[in-house]
Amino acid sequence: MGADYTDEHRDSESSYNQEYDGLVSGIPRLTDKKKLAKIMKLIPVFLILSLALNVAQFVYFFMHKPVFRSAYAKIPEREIEIPFHYATEYSDDNHTLEEKDALWNAIDISDGFVAITNDEADSLGLPHSKVFPWDVNKGMYVTHGYHALHCTVLLHAYTYDSHIGKKPLVSYHHIEHCLDFIRQDIMCAADDFLDYTKDHGDQFFVGDGQPRKCRDWSKLEAWVKERTACYKTVNITRSGEDHGVEHQLDRYTYCPPGSPYEPLIKAYKDLGRVNSGNLDHSASGDLTPEQQKAEEEALLEHNNAILNNSS
Repeated sequence: MGADYTDEHRDSESSYNQEYDGLVSGIPRLTDKKKLAKIMKLIPVFLILSLALNVAQFVYFFMHKPVFRSAYAKIPEREIEIPFHYATEYSDDNHTLEEKDALWNAIDISDGFVAITNDEADSLGLPHSKVFPWDVNKGMYVTHGYHALHCTVLLHAYTYDSHIGKKPLVSYHHIEHCLDFIRQDIMCAADDFLDYTKDHGDQFFVGDGQPRKCRDWSKLEAWVKERTACYKTVNITRSGEDHGVEHQLDRYTYCPPGSPYEPLIKAYKDLGRVNSGNLDHSASGDLTPEQQKAEEEALLEHNNAILNNSS
């Protein structure tokens, strides 16, 4: 019993002395050295795992980076790169005035007139619009980009006719509207892109050949075609402000093949019917609430009569 106590006391004292010597001398005990060696071996593994996770995270966010899209057609922003030019075939000196005029006149904005359901308008946060003639549950809207393009065509026509000494068919009031429309558009966009100035003597060839990040216009074209209002614009730059049509409903008869509105349009043409809902509001371009309601009722009655007679 006494011997066991002596041995236990000796072992305890030896362990204490070893720990004390290690603390005082700064040298870890043997067991600590083994633990430290294991930890040192694991450090490269942790570093490799951390690097791999960082790379994976970077790749994930690069592949899944947020895509900003336009408000209604959901076209990706800055999707394609297009070089801007100081002058193109629409304005350069390599084409005659007649050739450039023909290019401007070839621009057709008809597809920019779309018809969407009132439910879709509600989901997009849009107010209900002028009633679509062939479906009272749809409203007529003009795509903003096509409207702006229309204004550039009118501005060209006005300046071209004035330049060749011809009285413009486009009214000056319409030109004022277009100038103001473009002014508001520019200020709304607040575009801060910096156009470089190419050295060309005393002139500035601003931004010539400089690439820009743009939306894809062809995607807007596809979106509006899916929502066609069967509308055909008339070139008022050549026909005048009366648009060259007897009845406005005639302009809604250009539906694509297979359109569900073909029976209505065919009956309208065959029977010579004129939509009594087409009110004369050319002076202001707007309908009062009473006129809007009257037009909706007239359109519904008109369309039902055609469908009943053609069935």
